[in-house]
Amino acid sequence: MTPWVCANCLCNESKNCGVSSRAEGLQDVALKNSSPDRQSPNAWGETFDAPPVVTSRGSALTKTALHRWTGTGAVMIQPPLDHHYLVLHLGGEKRVLRRGEGASYTSDVPDRSITLVPAGSAYRWRTEGPIDFAHFYFSPAVLDQIIIEDFDREPRAATLASPIGDIDPLLQALYGAMLDEVAAPAHAGSLYLDAMSRALLVRVVHLHGELTLRRCAVPYAIAPHKMRATLDYIAAGLADDIDIAALARVAGLSVFHFSRAFKRENGRSPYAFVLDERIKRAKFLLATTRLPLADIARQCGFNSASQFATSFRRHAGIAPSCYRRSC
Repeated sequence: MTPWVCANCLCNESKNCGVSSRAEGLQDVALKNSSPDRQSPNAWGETFDAPPVVTSRGSALTKTALHRWTGTGAVMIQPPLDHHYLVLHLGGEKRVLRRGEGASYTSDVPDRSITLVPAGSAYRWRTEGPIDFAHFYFSPAVLDQIIIEDFDREPRAATLASPIGDIDPLLQALYGAMLDEVAAPAHAGSLYLDAMSRALLVRVVHLHGELTLRRCAVPYAIAPHKMRATLDYIAAGLADDIDIAALARVAGLSVFHFSRAFKRENGRSPYAFVLDERIKRAKFLLATTRLPLADIARQCGFNSASQFATSFRRHAGIAPSCYRRSC
């Protein structure tokens, strides 16, 4: 591996260089002072040397964003951000130097390892090795709701650890699955990404959230008439890309409270419930019409006939064409 070279005086003393320490210490102060307001991930991303090769729109449930970059510069200046973010290191093993927040760390990180960066922190990053990485951004408010709903704790006293190059098979698998889904030509839709995003965030809190023992009781209930309206909305919109934010508005709850309340009252997550309803409608159309599979897929909210066939087979245990012949 290429030895570390100081960006300020070109020496090889990554830990002991006085020029580097003084110059980068001034950079840390400049980062803090030049950005009195925290920047958004989008604003920071515009300063990168290359656009992302994979990108997703913000999730309706978690207001998250997922991007992947390759071939950007080896040195990145990160101002204080208004989102936490999770890095997935890709492309092979590399050495990462992070300087800021009063400390400097150098770490050899394995391929597909993960680094957590809390909101509000400012760093100078240097990478030796392949430049290939993904960022999953999520807001502090989202994390607070995860802490309340899934851990029944007060979020105000919670803090996030910030390991570099962490290894956790479950977190890595969730992150990789989300990245693959976003990169797919026809992905499963926002509800599926919402479900994976939430699972990933729960895992982040479980691994890296330092929580107090103080519990926080939060009621989760949907009024009966609101539940009927929500189910009617789902039935009327099966051909569309239903997102949880819209369902929560119909139910009169925040998106965070809605997900748990819906699952408690229906025994399934909103994503699972909507998928069941899509398959149920598809079975009806297969049995009662001669519509082409592509038309049935569109009417039931699937992005393509192939995605419909895969989901139907997984759910019903039989291909749509075989199901039609059996009716």
